[in-house]
Amino acid sequence: MTISEATPTSRPINRRPLSAGRIAVILIGILLAMSGLTTLGGAGVALVVDRQQDDDGFFTAGPGRFTTDTYAIAAPSLDFRTVPPDTLFGQEMLGKMRIQLDPLDHAKPLFAGIGSADEVAAYLSKVNHDDIGDLDFGPFGVSYTERQGGAPATVPAEQNFWVASDTGTGARTLTWQIVSGDWAAVIMNSDGSAGVRADLRAGMSVPAVSVAVTVTFVVGALVLLVGTGMVALSVAPQRRPRPRRMPQSGSEG
Repeated sequence: MTISEATPTSRPINRRPLSAGRIAVILIGILLAMSGLTTLGGAGVALVVDRQQDDDGFFTAGPGRFTTDTYAIAAPSLDFRTVPPDTLFGQEMLGKMRIQLDPLDHAKPLFAGIGSADEVAAYLSKVNHDDIGDLDFGPFGVSYTERQGGAPATVPAEQNFWVASDTGTGARTLTWQIVSGDWAAVIMNSDGSAGVRADLRAGMSVPAVSVAVTVTFVVGALVLLVGTGMVALSVAPQRRPRPRRMPQSGSEG
């Protein structure tokens, strides 16, 4: 008796027709994949911006020359706000502000301070000073609005409303952890005299940029993966199960 074995055959491929549901899934997958690619492109742009920070993590503009014959130069309103709720977007996401001063007369001490906009305005209300209007660092240009008044009654360092300040001769650096609110920045001579002259660099650290780069890359990659997966699964052909073949028996002659 001989036994003949069935010849193995490959499983036939079942090419499913594209139903309306599958077409819809494919279209959604394509849209998701395109959205993922766009998101990854945005992450690349954010990464380029993030690389513009200096070694201390600041985006810096300047220097620009600030001069006045009055008693002070003020940026009267620096409005910083967090996005509610603060539990998700805390104060630390506002970063830091840095002012670097290089006086034209290194023997003359300068003062730089940041305080509540209302309190700074009250201090300068009767002081002849210049408020900064339009400011552009590339190329540098600044316009002032002169406020009439006289000399300050007291020197700036004696005021107790400054949340950050620095004073002295030579180059000065003032760094402040930004807090939500309306603030003002002031540059004066430390003795309160007229004639303020200095080159200034302004910088800010923006932690949200680094966070945005990471989040955007992750989200973009996930959306792209989901979209391409939906398309691949929808267009992939199915293999039908191979029929089971039984061995055939024969008689020996």
